[in-house]
Amino acid sequence: AVVSTQSTGEKLETYSWYRKPGSIPMRIFGLLISFAMKVNDVHDYLTKEANVPPFVSVIGLIAIPLFVSLLIFLACISTAHTLWGKPKAPHTIGFQSSKQPPQTPAEPAEEKKEQ
Repeated sequence: AVVSTQSTGEKLETYSWYRKPGSIPMRIFGLLISFAMKVNDVHDYLTKEANVPPFVSVIGLIAIPLFVSLLIFLACISTAHTLWGKPKAPHTIGFQSSKQPPQTPAEPAEEKKEQ
């Protein structure tokens, strides 16, 4: 959509909702850029001031967060299993409620006596 301004008569094109600077996707993109710049600063510090070889710095900046994320994920799964029990296999869900318990031989005899 094209919008003209009143003062200059200049035609400006409007942005779609996800491209506006205040939209949620653009805020998230800005946060990701900020995070990338901070990781770059840490890498520069490690390689220039701490004299860590660049490949060790890159491996550390990738492997350590991945390892920590994996530990957090496993801790969440372990906690869920502890609190709510192990989930049932998908092919068994719903079958337990449809089965009726077997009747004992004493039950049919009692029903006949009552009638």
